[in-house]
Amino acid sequence: MDKIYIDDTDVLTQYGVFLIQEKGLLSPLKPKNALKYDWPDEHGLQIHHADKLLEPRKFSLNLGINNTTHQLFKTRINAFCDLFNDPSLRQLRIDKYNRVFMIDVNGSKPMNRLTHWNASLNVGVFTMNFIEPEPISRQYQITETTTSVSVSGSGDQVYTVYWGDGTVSMLDASTPVGKTVTAGRRIVIAGRVEKASSFSVSNGTLITW
Repeated sequence: MDKIYIDDTDVLTQYGVFLIQEKGLLSPLKPKNALKYDWPDEHGLQIHHADKLLEPRKFSLNLGINNTTHQLFKTRINAFCDLFNDPSLRQLRIDKYNRVFMIDVNGSKPMNRLTHWNASLNVGVFTMNFIEPEPISRQYQITETTTSVSVSGSGDQVYTVYWGDGTVSMLDASTPVGKTVTAGRRIVIAGRVEKASSFSVSNGTLITW
């Protein structure tokens, strides 16, 4: 049974939700279609490959809920789905993977019940579809006690900084951004991070590219 966390919430403890199987979470990202020019006075196509950009990550999670009654199952599944009503992205963390995913639900009907309530097993199973709009990031874990953290970056890009508590900042090379952050929280810097020569996160340890 793999535990998952949404932001700081242990959803097994809070809602009885546990991971059964993930589909597509670690699959290679699909490249976006290259720019193509079909000149009327040239043979074939001219394909522009200067930058290879990637599509968002789309995946699904098969989830189970431990309960004691059918009513509690319905209550918990609705409460878990309500976590994603917030307009900002949520931070998904799975115990066995040393990274987080900044996600939103994907599609107009992202949740699908796979089984009816099974009274003998005290469990129900459902699947949810998710999207990670910005799939390339650098991630840092705050190593000190609750502290003021400053984030700065290089290059000519604008990056998105997810602080792990639902708040977001935009970062460019000219102005660092800062916030008071709880110990152990993970900060995600997303965008064209491959174009940055460096990032600096005070009191933070790089955990993933």
